[in-house]
Amino acid sequence: MTTHDFEDGKGEVPAHRHVNPDGFLGGWVADTAYVDPTSYVMWSAKVYDTAKVLENSEISTGSRVYGNSVVEANSVTWIGSINHWMPRNGSLYNCV
Repeated sequence: MTTHDFEDGKGEVPAHRHVNPDGFLGGWVADTAYVDPTSYVMWSAKVYDTAKVLENSEISTGSRVYGNSVVEANSVTWIGSINHWMPRNGSLYNCV
């Protein structure tokens, strides 16, 4: 079993690297979270807890998506953290 420490005080948890649609390895995703296979998670991005990233979205370098957050389809994040719902077809810039 592969594990990763998301630096959220919970220590090592079961996780895996997301395989992006282009076949390259992306960022870390906890086994309790969900990232649609059509979405990109950049190398240093993290998705954990019970967060969901829906289809055709991009979680950019350095971003963290966690808690019960949902990144709706066709959304993009830019350097920040999301721990709440994100609107459909939107973009977040420097989210906190």
